[in-house]
Amino acid sequence: MIKKASLTGLASVMLVSAIAPGVSASNGETQKLEINETENMNELNLTGIEGDVVITEKEKVKFEQYVKLRDNSEYIISDEAKVKLSKQEYEKLQSVLDDTNIFISNNYGNINIIDPNQESIKKDSDKMMVSIAAFKNGKTDVDTFWWGVRIYLSKYTIRAIGAGVTIGGIWVPEPLITKILATLGVVVALCPGGIQFDMNWLQISQIPNPSIPLSSKYKNAKFQ
Repeated sequence: MIKKASLTGLASVMLVSAIAPGVSASNGETQKLEINETENMNELNLTGIEGDVVITEKEKVKFEQYVKLRDNSEYIISDEAKVKLSKQEYEKLQSVLDDTNIFISNNYGNINIIDPNQESIKKDSDKMMVSIAAFKNGKTDVDTFWWGVRIYLSKYTIRAIGAGVTIGGIWVPEPLITKILATLGVVVALCPGGIQFDMNWLQISQIPNPSIPLSSKYKNAKFQ
């Protein structure tokens, strides 16, 4: 049996996307980014997620074929997995799905839930295009997958980051964003486009822990 530790107590607060004063727009983009705090409210509940089980990228690819989305509200394991996976693998997959399903149950109607059949989850090995024409402002949002979440931050959100940003109830501190951008070869002030990166429940639980390296708190960073 896999022992877990609780993520209860992580803050669930408002999603706000903003642009810092003095940042100039380019390529015809408007400099003004309107904020409607009522419409943009996205308080998600992380209570009950235990989050001490993590799967590797290799396991993610292996397990995905056995994960199904039922009624667009719950991830389940196919019957075939009981034969194809070892007992340890099956319990590991079930533990991850338990956390994800708790997140969905707590926040149903306020989150994007991705069917495993719609997108193959693989380790990102694509090299980014260097041309500035490839960059765009992007969006600030979060998608829920069976293994965790994919966080999207727009260029405007990044440039106005301050101490950090809360997206989907998940606090993403500025040092983590700076680290992600460094892996993409840019800095916050000169970020040419929106970014995206993946986080599993263990990585989310590690965000407040300064002893955990920043590079361990996200996966698969790239521009949108």
